[in-house]
Amino acid sequence: MLPSDANIHGNVHGGIILNLIEEAGAVLTTRYCNRAASTGMTKVPCVTALARIERMDFVSPMHIGELAEVEGRILYTSSHSLEVQVSVSSEDIILSRRRLISRARLWYVPLSLADVEKIPPVPRMTYSSDEEEQRGRQAYQKQRADRMRKASEPCLTALLANGLDSMGPCVTACVDAINFHKKIKEGSLVTVIGQATFTSSRSLEIEVIVEIESYRGEDDARERAVDAFFTFVSIDGDGKARNVPKLLRENTLEEKRFQSGERRYLKRKEERKTGSE
Repeated sequence: MLPSDANIHGNVHGGIILNLIEEAGAVLTTRYCNRAASTGMTKVPCVTALARIERMDFVSPMHIGELAEVEGRILYTSSHSLEVQVSVSSEDIILSRRRLISRARLWYVPLSLADVEKIPPVPRMTYSSDEEEQRGRQAYQKQRADRMRKASEPCLTALLANGLDSMGPCVTACVDAINFHKKIKEGSLVTVIGQATFTSSRSLEIEVIVEIESYRGEDDARERAVDAFFTFVSIDGDGKARNVPKLLRENTLEEKRFQSGERRYLKRKEERKTGSE
């Protein structure tokens, strides 16, 4: 990794790591879908597009000068989508040391090269067990319901300030459920909105929403294109986590968002505990 990949703390920027993960997932799923001829299906040349980032965890920072290794595998296929798991590891070639940097689960959909508005069928994968297929089916149904619910939520018109400007420098700790609802076409007006939804003693969750509208006046409606939850931690000059000011909730809607964020926080905490045992 090069100096141009660094964030303000001197480590590799999380966006660079996310880009590595997304590109690896796209290569893996595009390759899989274009091998459909061997399964007896009619082959439709296609490329895959990212539809959702189910979850992404930053396990440890990657340092400038280290080598990045990206690995991925397909977890589940529905009739028109694929779930993949991608991990990024680093290697210090001087000290011969390897570390896990990040891991993520993502969903892709294939787009026909002849007409990108058409989604060709995905060849069914072979599972190692019925339990593995059942887990994948449940994950698919859950993310589909979540995408439909989020897409139907009303658009926002303002950035809500929550009195958290005293936190200091922050780094990304986790990304939850980035949903890509609409294509953003050239010439669209794009509005990016962020709002704090939850704080623990050492972390802050932010919901980010991207809304689009046509500048030509063809359609006055503003639509939601992307939404996501990012969890940040505030760090001091020594790279240690700092306390985060408590988020103030002023109405019922903010309290509801806070409770939803708390459930996501507790779920992540339990998953980390289970994964470390």
